Amino acid sequence: MQNNHPYKLDFEQYVRNDEPAKKEKSYAWSMAIGLQQVDGLTPSKYLFDIARRNIDGEITIAEAQSLIDTYYDSKTARTKQALENIVAA
Repeated sequence: MQNNHPYKLDFEQYVRNDEPAKKEKSYAWSMAIGLQQVDGLTPSKYLFDIARRNIDGEITIAEAQSLIDTYYDSKTARTKQALENIVAA
């Protein structure tokens, strides 16, 4: 599988070399990131870091979801504020 994104996480390495739980998580993350790319979206470095942490067992999928939601909610709020500042100027 060729990586077509700016950040690298070798999902295939997990699939080839690790225990079943890591394989399953790796497949799921690989699929999710692939679907984003099919939609023309570029997954962030942050998303790849969260995926790696989940696959490695550092965080649960619920913690991963919470971290991702918080990150993107914060990013959306910052973007909205920046646009309001431009319009107000």
